[in-house]
Amino acid sequence: MGKRKTKKIKPKAKPRTSKISSQFDCPFCNTEKGISIKINKDAKFAELSCQSCEAKYATTCTSLDAPIDIYVDWLDRCREASDPNAPQEFPTLTSAMRGEESDDED
Repeated sequence: MGKRKTKKIKPKAKPRTSKISSQFDCPFCNTEKGISIKINKDAKFAELSCQSCEAKYATTCTSLDAPIDIYVDWLDRCREASDPNAPQEFPTLTSAMRGEESDDED
């Protein structure tokens, strides 16, 4: 008598996760991948710097922040500094947008 044949179990392939880059394009000098971001999660501090034009930005961060979050925050701050009339945050829904009727009706 022979042994029973056992099925060979193939190892499951791990899903590929794309790594989020920590180098971005500089909006001031248009250098591709010129912005590098360093995050120190222990000190809750992030630093952004351009290798070409030496633009720098430092901010506090949380343990959940990724380099893209710091980069977008910097772009928002640059936009606010260049255009003081730009909206600070996203507009909120008004009662008319929500479909509620106003109390001003006769």
